[in-house]
Order: sequence, then structure tokens, then C-alpha cells
Amino acid sequence: MAELTTRRRIALLDEIRGFCVFCMIFYHAFAFAGDAFSSSLGTTLYRFFAPAEPWYAGVFILICGISCRLSRSNWKRGGKLLLIAILITIITAFGLPRIGLSGMPIWFGILHMLAISILLFALLRKPLTKIPPMVGIVIFAILLLLFRNWCNRTSNLGGEFGLWGPLVWHMPDSWHQAFFLFPLGIKHIHFYSADYFPLIPYIFLFLIGTYLGVYVEEGRVPEWAYPERIKPFDWLGRHALLIYVIHMPVIFLILLLINFIGGRLI
Repeated sequence: MAELTTRRRIALLDEIRGFCVFCMIFYHAFAFAGDAFSSSLGTTLYRFFAPAEPWYAGVFILICGISCRLSRSNWKRGGKLLLIAILITIITAFGLPRIGLSGMPIWFGILHMLAISILLFALLRKPLTKIPPMVGIVIFAILLLLFRNWCNRTSNLGGEFGLWGPLVWHMPDSWHQAFFLFPLGIKHIHFYSADYFPLIPYIFLFLIGTYLGVYVEEGRVPEWAYPERIKPFDWLGRHALLIYVIHMPVIFLILLLINFIGGRLI
């Protein structure tokens, strides 16, 4: 049964991933319209949909973790993703300011986090596999709960570990003086990344996905999860990386065209 499932694509995972990509496209379009084109409508829509962003991004991360159990080579997959992530940093942090689009650098976005998480999983797969799937899910769910306020991605520095009240440990202010700790969710006071998903706490969500992936790898998936039902989302899910790479330039060109034809965006 496990051998059979490795040869059959689970359309439900592609469709859910595709829906997450769909949400991401529009969310980034609103952000781009507000930041790069000073659109009040874009800013309003961006703020309106902001509370939903961690949810669909979280599902995307979870599915990526599941996929690690089905991948032929996580080293190759993670390495390619890391190269693309580095290229995105070079373009957004150093390229865009040269054409007048400053304020949108991506130092450690979701692709950076996923790439390093995949490579770490490839490195530690054998010891991680020794942990029973349900035990692994519980362990990393607890860590995710404890570190849920470790980093505020959008404004404040964050730096909390624990549950609530007296059971919360606060990160010392001195930790925020180091700039290059941002991959771990420790932000310098002047640090800013337009897309920011630090390893802590998101790697714990990713690892939960890798343990859910054990059940998928073993073929313990209901039959109704295999057939394709929503073709547009299925297509987006199958081409998620390509869509992520090209969607921002495409959005920029569309907004530029709208701005050119109709004047300033609303």
C-alpha cells in the first residue's frame, strides 16, 4: 500500500496548496499596490486580509513538511529552493531600490525558511524517524505553542517563550542588538523584511507536517483524497514554486499598466 501511494498523486494536497498560493497572490498584490503605488485601496485590503495570512501560510508550511516524506531528494529540493530564496533577497534588497522601489526587501521570507527546514530535515531524517509519528506531532505542537510569541513578524520585536503570565520568559533586550540572528526570529530593532518567516517558531509547524507525512507515506490516506476536483487550485498547487517566483514581477507589471492607463491607483 505504501508503494502504491508513492506513485499516486494526492490531489487534495495540491488543491489545498493551490488555494494557499491563490490567497498569497492577492495578498501580495494588495501589499504591492499599497507600498509601491501608494494605493489607499491596496493598503485597506492588505490590512483587512492580514489576519488570515498566518493561517494559509501555516497550511502551506504544513503541506511542505508532509511533502518531505514523499520527495525523492530533499537535498536537491532544499538546495534549489535556497538558491531561489537567495536570488529573491538580491533582487528585493539590492535590485528594486535601483529602480525606485525601496522598502520591500525580503531577507528571510517563507522560501528561505522552507529551504533551510527541508535541508535540516534531510540532514536529521534518520534520528527524527526514530521518534514515533504521534509522539513527534505532540512534541513539536508543544514547542509551537511555547514559541508562538517568539517573534512578531509585522511590528514589535516579540521575544516571548512560554504559556501566559508568570509562565512566560522574555528575551533580553541585548539579544536585539545582533542583526544576523533574524533567521532565528531574533530581530534587530531596525530590522525589516517585507516577507518574514523565521525558523522559530515555523520550523516546528514544518516538522509536524513531516510526521503527518509518515501516515501519507504509508498510504493511510482516504481514497477520496486522490481524485482531482478543483482544477485551477490543483494546477496552482502543482506549480507553486514557479508561481511564487513569477507572481511578483507579473503583479508589478499589471499594477504599472493600470497606473499608466487609469492614472494613480485608488
